[in-house]
Amino acid sequence: MPDYQRIIQQIGDSLKEREALKKNIWDWHKKHVLGVGLPELGIAFESGEGATVRDFEGKEYLDFMGQTLNVFVGHHHRKIIQAAVEQMEKLSFCTMLAANEPKSKLAKLINDITPNP
Repeated sequence: MPDYQRIIQQIGDSLKEREALKKNIWDWHKKHVLGVGLPELGIAFESGEGATVRDFEGKEYLDFMGQTLNVFVGHHHRKIIQAAVEQMEKLSFCTMLAANEPKSKLAKLINDITPNP
């Protein structure tokens, strides 16, 4: 088989694998992820950078939903990743019923900069 035919075959195989992965993600999502009572978008995101997310077809969207259950800080931000890794090396989860350093420091900072009612 000439090189160009082999390359075309590899590209076709790669596209089939991506389609299979996308289908699996949807199947797993529908079977194992608890819904929140809102309609699904029908999109499976593969990656993100800054305020943009990308689906498996490469289509980009502005991420206006990143704050749904957290504070939106963008995607793939190096300083955020490093801070998260450092925190997870100490404590990766702490119930809201207990105190921890980052949560307590942030609460104090917010209180210090917010005017009294």
